[in-house]
Amino acid sequence: MSKLYLLLFCGLMPIQVAISSAAAQNVDIEQLYQHALQLLYGDGLPQDEDSALRELQQIVDQGEPARSDPNNRIFRAANYLMQYITALRESREKKDVATQIVTLEVLGLFFTEAGELHQNWERSAAYVKEAADLGSAQSQLKYAGLLRIGKGVAKDLVEARRYFEMARDNGDELVKRSANRWLGELEKSAKQS
Repeated sequence: MSKLYLLLFCGLMPIQVAISSAAAQNVDIEQLYQHALQLLYGDGLPQDEDSALRELQQIVDQGEPARSDPNNRIFRAANYLMQYITALRESREKKDVATQIVTLEVLGLFFTEAGELHQNWERSAAYVKEAADLGSAQSQLKYAGLLRIGKGVAKDLVEARRYFEMARDNGDELVKRSANRWLGELEKSAKQS
């Protein structure tokens, strides 16, 4: 298990903190964060990962606001997102599949579990699918579930079955049991139709 895996999995990536305050910089952090996301994912703008990372870094460089400040959650999100995207980019360049999988899984969780500021099931599903396609049985199981219910992706029971089967074939005992249970549920549904 790599050190980066443990850091990402436990959410312990080091946080870069500058001393200056966001208020002193007079920058609307939320607008800058939303713009960075648009650049990162090409939402209404040409996709530009380098510019997005620079804007996320600009937010981080302003320093962490007080916990009571509404911008604190944006600062923290920008910091984590910048570090995970950077880790993903580096792991792709090094062809480090294990780190890619972990980083993709963390990014998938980021867009589902981090509250309304970040919740985006389509982005989450895309990251989970990429990890599944790299061979992660956990992600294959998760992606199959998303396909089964149509969350973040179009509902597709045929494709869900395929990913459940991959998870069953690649996973540990817990993943195999879960995949087999869902394959059984799909079979029951197909017979009832």
